Amino acid sequence: MSKTKICLVQIPYGFNWKMISPAAGVLKAVVKNAGYDATIIDINSDMLYKKGEECAPEQGKGEEYTPERLRAVNANSYARFLEQIDKEFLNKLDQDVIKILAQKAQVLAFSIYFRPALWPSIYIAKRIKESASSLIVAGGAAFDRSVVQFLGAMTPPNSIDLYCVGEGESVLVPLLDAVDSKPIPMSNGKVWAQEIAGRIAGLGVPENGIGINITNGIAPSSNTLDDLPYADFDDYNLSDVTTLPLTIARSCNSACTFCSSRKTHNSFRMMSGKRAADELIYLSEKYGIHNFYFTSPIVNGDVIKLRDMCRIIIDSGKSFNLSGLVRLDKRMTFNDLELMYHAGFRWIKYGLESGSPKVRKSMGKLSDQDFCKSFMKQTSAVGITTEANIMHSFPTEDDEAFQETIEFLDKFSVNELEWNAWPFDLGLTANCAVDYDFIQRFNIRLLKNNGLFEGSHTFMLDLQWENAIINDSVRAKREEMMAAFRKNWLSMA
Repeated sequence: MSKTKICLVQIPYGFNWKMISPAAGVLKAVVKNAGYDATIIDINSDMLYKKGEECAPEQGKGEEYTPERLRAVNANSYARFLEQIDKEFLNKLDQDVIKILAQKAQVLAFSIYFRPALWPSIYIAKRIKESASSLIVAGGAAFDRSVVQFLGAMTPPNSIDLYCVGEGESVLVPLLDAVDSKPIPMSNGKVWAQEIAGRIAGLGVPENGIGINITNGIAPSSNTLDDLPYADFDDYNLSDVTTLPLTIARSCNSACTFCSSRKTHNSFRMMSGKRAADELIYLSEKYGIHNFYFTSPIVNGDVIKLRDMCRIIIDSGKSFNLSGLVRLDKRMTFNDLELMYHAGFRWIKYGLESGSPKVRKSMGKLSDQDFCKSFMKQTSAVGITTEANIMHSFPTEDDEAFQETIEFLDKFSVNELEWNAWPFDLGLTANCAVDYDFIQRFNIRLLKNNGLFEGSHTFMLDLQWENAIINDSVRAKREEMMAAFRKNWLSMA
């Protein structure tokens, strides 16, 4: 008897850009190594935004979201999503359903990166259930412990059977083994799913009014990422792909006060420099692509391993174009920046967030103003495009601190720095990882709507703070000021 067939479905609706996610590629390699037939169906979609247009000046160049679809995917219920979404979007999902059904897989694993993908994923799941009895398990970055409490209440029946909270590499093989040894009965698949969820850590079932019942906690993590097989992107259409992703680290070892990544995910781990460089070279030679984006929360979580990776890449004589997120960290030196440049780094984004040392300190970020300015200028000087995230209107930011951010940015020329600014939105932050100690610190209260907020780019926990000095009018005024400053700043090029 042949082993269970699994189809990995990549559904990152809500991405700001169309990019391959490494998750499905790694998972495919893992289950293939365990002897299972695995296929990836990539239904990555850019249908939430219009092509060839520009965002508002303060957002920089990019593409503009389609407001109607944006409201639909962020509706506070599946029924509202169906009411608001347009027919063209659903037709695209129906085409995706046909592709998935053609695989005739017993298990479908949905990899959902952002929460706006939840309603489209449920639509696809319900359509599949009309024609097949496949077991559907959903996981990905959209599911951490900060959101599992309301997902059960939000999930319509006869759609997604199981949720994975944690790292899928530890869940899928035991799940496939269970399916292989005891096929899913047609009559009581829900009971079977509940039984399996009770035996495998990281698996849960939606339970209305309770959330996801994770009996055995989140999925365990691999002791070392070096043991994972290289990602397998064979099923992707790479004809128009110029950049491949590579995850060299999991979780985060930063200490940002508003982020719970270290608490809601497993502990920080980073590949050895040799393992990361070996996979980079392997994927480049296999697929003929030399541009790579490191999807890890931070590339320099372990500076020693980063240096090792760069040296091995340089010694290989291979040419790459590399990019990723880097923490402003005093362990880093100017020599490190030169090393990264020679290894192929051509774009770095820093999570500066504020130009005020006081605000950065309250965020748990490096508060040394001179170091931050100097290091960012040095990054640009070695030939690496430098970009900074700015979150103005943080709860500890007064008018003086806001002005410090503007003065900090004004010390850079357009050729030295790219930056994007937006108001600090606790809901948006919570969409990624909300820290409940932060909520208590600022006396923030949760509203009674199961945590969903309508009208924003992503699902947001609907939070309001009572003691913060920033209100909506202040935030809106500062948004205007940042937009005006950016327009004048760009004109100085």
